This record gives sequence, C-alpha cells and structure tokens, in this order.
Amino acid sequence: VIGLLPYCLVKIIAVFFFPLEVVENTNHQVGDLAICTPADPRSEAQLLSSMLVPITIFLYQVLVTYVRDKSMRWDCLVGRGLHLKNQMLDSEQRKIEDMLSGMLPKQFIKPLKAAQMAPSSESIEPQYFQDVTVIFVEICDFAHLCSNIPARDVVEVLNVVYHEFDRLSDLLHVYKVETVADVYMAVVGAPHPVNNHADVAAHFALALIHSMKLMRPRLDGLIKASKLHRSQSLPSPPPPPSEPAPLPAVSEISVPGMCNVIRESEKLTEPAMVPTRCPTASSDEDLPVLIRIGLNSGQLFAGVVGMESPRYKLVGDTVNTASRMESTCAQGKIQVSLTTKERLTENM
Repeated sequence: VIGLLPYCLVKIIAVFFFPLEVVENTNHQVGDLAICTPADPRSEAQLLSSMLVPITIFLYQVLVTYVRDKSMRWDCLVGRGLHLKNQMLDSEQRKIEDMLSGMLPKQFIKPLKAAQMAPSSESIEPQYFQDVTVIFVEICDFAHLCSNIPARDVVEVLNVVYHEFDRLSDLLHVYKVETVADVYMAVVGAPHPVNNHADVAAHFALALIHSMKLMRPRLDGLIKASKLHRSQSLPSPPPPPSEPAPLPAVSEISVPGMCNVIRESEKLTEPAMVPTRCPTASSDEDLPVLIRIGLNSGQLFAGVVGMESPRYKLVGDTVNTASRMESTCAQGKIQVSLTTKERLTENM
C-alpha cells in the first residue's frame, strides 16, 4: 500500500495540473512563424478513468492486505490453540501412561495398546520366570477390626498401611502385584529378573514389620477416635420388655382321636426371646493392627489378564505355597519356605 501511494499521487497531480498535450509540429505557418496549436482537451471519460484507475488499484491493494492480515491473525490464533490442545493432549497421555505403569509393567503397555486397537489380535503372551520370590502380607483379625469400627475408618486404616507398604516397595524395587482387602501381594524377580531376590524380599518383609511398629501410635489413634465417634452416634438401647403374665394352670387337654396338644402350663410361661444387638468391643478394648508375612521362591508364569480392566497376574505353585506360608504364620512374624531359606545369604 505504501509503495502504491506515490503512484496514485503522481497520477492525480498529472490529471489536474497537465490537462493539455502539445503537438510537436502541425506544419501550420503564418508568414515566417510556425504556430503550434494546442491539442484537444481530454474528454470527461478519459479524465474519470485516469482518476479512478489508481484509486481502484489502491483500494484493491488495501482490501487484499486487510484480508491477508486477518488470515494471518486467524492462522496465528488457530496455531496457538492447536499448540495448547497438543500440550493438553500430551499431558493427558502422560497421566494415562503413569496410571498404566502403576497397574502394569512397562513392557506390557505397548502390546496392550496394540491389542486394544486391533481386537481381533491374539492375547498378550505371558512371561516365564525361572526364579522369583513371592510375598504375601495379611492384616491379622481384619474381620474383627471391621466389626468394631465403621467401614469408612477401615478404608482410612488400610490407606495408611498400604501407602507405607508402597513407599517401601518403591524404595527396595519390589513390584506390587495387587491388594485384595486385607492381603498385600508383591514379588521380587518379576517383571525384571533380580539375582538376590530372596534377600530383597526378606529385607522388605523385615522393613514392613518395623514400619508397623512405627505406625502403631497413629493407627491406634485412628481406631480409638473411630470407636469414640461410633459410641456417641449409636442410639441408646431400648428398655427390656416386661415379663408377660403367667397363664392359668392347666393340667392336660384331651381331644378325642388326637394326642395331648398342650402340656403343663409351666412350659408356656417361659419369657420370649428378644433379639439383642451384636456384641461390640468395649471402648477400652485394644485393637492392634498386626500383620503376618509369608515368602516362597520358585518358578512361575506372569502375564496380563483382561483388556478392558487389565491386571498383572502371577500363576504357579510358587504363588500357592507363598499364600500358605502367610496363612499359617503367627501374628507379627515372617514365615519362609525351604526354597526361600536355601536362597538366603548368611547375613539374612
């Protein structure tokens, strides 16, 4: 536009200040003098066209420049919006990756995505591990704990305990498999092989026992506060019912063709059984949160089960034996199998 402006000014000045043209030689002589006659003035149409052409070009250039500038602004805004959307998409994808990596081993995430994109594809191939150590941890007397405090407080207690277990598992590179109610399952040597898996598992079990001792005051405070809140919120028990009046003495009633249907009335005067509230622990009863741990070493298969809600599962006799080690263990103790004992070093 700036480059076109001088051209428009020159054309306008030429139209208004130089309206006539001079003919070089018309061969019209008067005596010894050659007279040049002026040319005809421009017509109104030529004058109008000479004025409108540069103005039209100028306006056209202004319009083109405006449209181009608006298009560039729009492209810039759209590009910035797409950049922000891509950043948000990348952030959500990272969150999904972190969530999946917390549920599944990283080497199974890409095959799982490929299997979900192509439902007709085969299932993910399980992995075989020659030597691992499986760990089972159970909270003792969990049913008794649930019967004495509300379910919401039970969840809070489990959250405190399992959060500490997860912290120790990340610290010692122990892979957490799953938690089912009061049972915490972990493994060392899968999905990544570990040479001293038995020592790591034993060290993890000792750390769990020690952490439960450190968490004892906090857990006792939660349980006592829950029981106090529950005792205050429970309604007062109803008064005992009054004893019914005794029936008159009746010896026996005989009906022809039938046996005696009513015996002595003393049997009818027994008070009726009244349903009572299930017994609960007293406010001063102690509910310690203790654990027991079972360890077993051996071979197993591990793989992802399910597509919509995938889970990492361990299958084999090693898992069953580790569960039996835990279920037959005493409270606050660690029970290891013979195979695990053979793999432990002298220090452990």
